[in-house]
Amino acid sequence: MLAIGLTLGRGAARADGPPEVPIDQQVLIVLRILAYDANLAARSGTAIEIAIIHRADDAASEQASARAYRAFARAAGKLKVAGLPVRVMAIPYSATIADDLQRLHVDQLYVCAGLDDKVAAIAGAASSASALSFTDQPAYLEAGVAVALARGDRKVSINVNLVAAKAAGARLSANFLRLARVVKR
Repeated sequence: MLAIGLTLGRGAARADGPPEVPIDQQVLIVLRILAYDANLAARSGTAIEIAIIHRADDAASEQASARAYRAFARAAGKLKVAGLPVRVMAIPYSATIADDLQRLHVDQLYVCAGLDDKVAAIAGAASSASALSFTDQPAYLEAGVAVALARGDRKVSINVNLVAAKAAGARLSANFLRLARVVKR
């Protein structure tokens, strides 16, 4: 399990357990992980397009999306990844998610909480769009999201579903994978 040297600040309390990884830390970690993808430029083209996926009829999911959007937008205004600018958008889940990702040229996506029953469909859409998927919901890893960030013992752990990452066209560096908890499902 990757325990990177970022100690957790006081995250928001979750109804089901300990504080989550603060969204600003998640964003920096996600952007750093993208730098370990040897296929990033081929998958992204001239810009990295990140979609925040949420459930429109769930207030908590919408709030998580708004927080993630603000954090990614702040980072996008300051940082480039592998020389590429970062653009961010929020997309509510719908039955047309696969078409939406293709139409908007999304190559990375962040899956918010509240989509438990839609994760498999989102993962399939991500794979079809060659979009690497991220979340802070560890259970979503089993359903096909490529990377899940979780609170470890005072550090952030990174869990990688290698099958999902490869299906998205990502080629994550061996050095990075040695540090992560890799699940081959």
